[in-house]
Order: sequence, then structure tokens, then C-alpha cells
Amino acid sequence: MGWMMKVVSEEEQNRAKWSGGITTQLAIYPPGSEYKERNFAWRISTATVDDAKSTFTALPGFKRIIMPLQGEPLKLDHKEHHKVVLNPLETDIFQGAWITESEGRVQDFNLMLANGCDGNMQGYDIVDKCIFKPQTDKLESNGNTVTVAFYLLTGQMNIEQGKQTSKIQKGDFVTFTAEAKEKPVEYTLRSKGEVPAIVACVVVKYDK
Repeated sequence: MGWMMKVVSEEEQNRAKWSGGITTQLAIYPPGSEYKERNFAWRISTATVDDAKSTFTALPGFKRIIMPLQGEPLKLDHKEHHKVVLNPLETDIFQGAWITESEGRVQDFNLMLANGCDGNMQGYDIVDKCIFKPQTDKLESNGNTVTVAFYLLTGQMNIEQGKQTSKIQKGDFVTFTAEAKEKPVEYTLRSKGEVPAIVACVVVKYDK
């Protein structure tokens, strides 16, 4: 079957208000599931945090990974667990059931994972190019499907996968999906604009 690509432009993305700013849903699985109903296997989103301090919505049963993309350092206080200060493109992993307070005005990037799914996240500030190698062997999931996703915050970028080159613009969200038994591929990410390309990269393994 190979890797199936899908592009969601900035204009097609679903935005909504939350208590601390604006959240943009980039992908949710299965299609048609609802964040409010908590009936999804995984969800990828980006959000602005406009309040200096905020409390995260409780998400029992979900693991979360968060990464600030731009803005102030993001201070997270996971009550009775740990505290962390994240600079742009640094990540933190925590449980959605934890009481989490944040401090800092940022735009962040989020991955939410239900039981049975696993994923990881990396961010790059690309002046020229970099190689992204999805680390699916490190994911703790027996799922039969893998999705590799890219969200471009700034600039323009080419995604090269084998002989295929995809040109994306600021705000675009791109996914490549295949069966987990497919051979992993490398992605060459090339900045093509006048400003560096800041990109968030995600890998998710799950049952389809």
C-alpha cells in the first residue's frame, strides 16, 4: 500500500476558544470522533496561551506530550509529580489526569494519546535542511498503523520522501500514514523561504 499523504491547509483547520486562548485541532482519530466526548484514540493540536497563568483541562485516561513552538518559556507545574520549564521546541510528557498549571504566554503543540496508542514529538528550526527519522521501534504500542505528521509554524518547506517532494506553506499540516509493517522511511526537510522553517514532527502508532 505504501505511505498515503494528506495535506490540511491553515484555512481548513478547526479553531475553537478554550479558557486560556485559541486551540486549533489539526488531526483526530478515528475521524468523526469528538474531543469533548473524549472518544478519540489520538489528537494533534496547537494552541495559543494568552493568559499569563492557566490550568489545563483534565483528561483522565490520556497521555499527553506538549511542546512550546514560540513565545515565553513555558513553566509547567504537575501537582505532586514534577515541575519543568520548557523553551521553544522542548517537550514534556505527562498524564492528562494530573492537575497541571502553566505559566507563560506561548503557542504550543500537543499530542494526546489514549491507552493502546503511543507517539513521540520533535521540533526543528531549519535554516537549510535536516533529516527526520521516525523512531517507531521505541513506541510502546502493538498498533497496526503508523502516522507521521508535520506542522509548519513559519516559512516554507519541502518534504522529501524517497522520490516524492511535497511543498508546504506556513500553517500547513501534513500526514503520511501506512501499515506498521511498512518499512520506515527518512524525510528530508528543506527550508525554502526567506525565514527559517520551524516545524513540529510527530509519530503515532495505533490500531486502525
